Amino acid sequence: MYIASAEPIRASQLGRVITRVRSSLLAKEDQRRAEPPLINRTASFLAAGSAVYQVRGYPPSCRLAAYLHGRLQVYLAQTTLHHHTAPVRCASHRVADGHLRPPGE
Repeated sequence: MYIASAEPIRASQLGRVITRVRSSLLAKEDQRRAEPPLINRTASFLAAGSAVYQVRGYPPSCRLAAYLHGRLQVYLAQTTLHHHTAPVRCASHRVADGHLRPPGE
């Protein structure tokens, strides 16, 4: 699971497109229908077909990015910690020379 971050990102920080959203939970569908099943590559706010990018300096298992309403948005991978979700350690530290480094270093 990935959750949006308030951290800004520039297009120059994007890597390659690693996948596209397969299914979306956007409320455009007929509200009388049953909820769609959750499957891999389902997004809550991104439209089906949206490109999902790798963020340079981070493995895709840590951070992803996508355009939401025309603006770039960073998404941090989450883990469960004491019955709550929290970003995985590598989501907060970029990879340089095979070692984790705090952002900006």
